[in-house]
Amino acid sequence: MLEGQDATCGELIEWLIDGIGLISKPAEVDQLAVSVPDSNNVYMVPAFTGLRFPYWDPYARGTLVGLARDTKKAHIMRAVLEGIGFRVQDFLSVMSSDTKIPVKYLQCDGGVSKSDYLLQFIADITGATVQRGPSTDMTAIGAAMLAGLGIGYWKDLDELRKTRKIATEFTPKMEPALIKEKLARWQKAISSAMGWAIDIRSSKAPRIEPSIIKAMVEPPWWIKKRSPVLENSRPSDHIVLVSKLATSSSCQANWVLTQTRTPSLVQM
Repeated sequence: MLEGQDATCGELIEWLIDGIGLISKPAEVDQLAVSVPDSNNVYMVPAFTGLRFPYWDPYARGTLVGLARDTKKAHIMRAVLEGIGFRVQDFLSVMSSDTKIPVKYLQCDGGVSKSDYLLQFIADITGATVQRGPSTDMTAIGAAMLAGLGIGYWKDLDELRKTRKIATEFTPKMEPALIKEKLARWQKAISSAMGWAIDIRSSKAPRIEPSIIKAMVEPPWWIKKRSPVLENSRPSDHIVLVSKLATSSSCQANWVLTQTRTPSLVQM
C-alpha cells in the first residue's frame, strides 16, 4: 500500500466560511464554482501548514495567485476546489511514475466529495474514473463491513464486494493539451508557495527535485494517446486510489494494488 496525505483539504472550505467570510455554507462553493466557465487563471495552493508529499516543505504557505481586476468570488471558489484536485494529482503523478501502473479508478468519500465539480475536475486532471458511493462517510461503513466479515456475516471478500454500490461516476473529459497547460501553471503556483515562511535572508528554503517537477507537469502518461504501457498491460492490473476528501482537516489518498477488473472494496 502507498499513501499520500495533505494537511489542508476540507479545512479550506471552513476557512472560506469562518476565516474570511466569503461564503456562509459549504454548498455555496460548488454553486459559485460552476457559475463561471473557468478560474480565470486564478490558482489556490492549499498549504496553510506547509506542503507534504511530494514537496515536503514545512515552510510553504497557502497561496492565491493570478488575481486580476476582473477576478470574481466565483473564480476564487473554483480555484479552491481545483487546488484540492491538483493536490490529488500530485499524489497520483509521483506514485504512478514510481510504480509504472496506470490509474483507472478513484474512490472518493468525505464531506468535500459532495462537490460534483471537484470530482469531475479530479477525473479530468488525473485521467481516471472517479466513483462516489451512496454515503460520503465510508470509513464507518467500511469498519462495519470488516466487523461483519469477521463474525461471518459475509463468508468472504467476494461476497462482500457484491454489496458495493456506486452512486455517481465521473469520467475524464479534458483534453491533454489543456491538462498540460493547467499542470504547468499549477507548478508556478507551487513555486510561489514554497519557502514562504522562511526569513527572506535565509537559504533554507527546500528545492523540488527536477525529476518530480517533470513527472507532474506532463499529462498523466496513461491517458496519452496510444500509450504503449497501457496497451501492453494486463487488463486486470490497475491501481485503485481511495481518496478521502474530509471536511475536518486532511486530504488523504490510499493506494491498493488489485487483481480484479473492478475496484476492490477498500475503505478508509
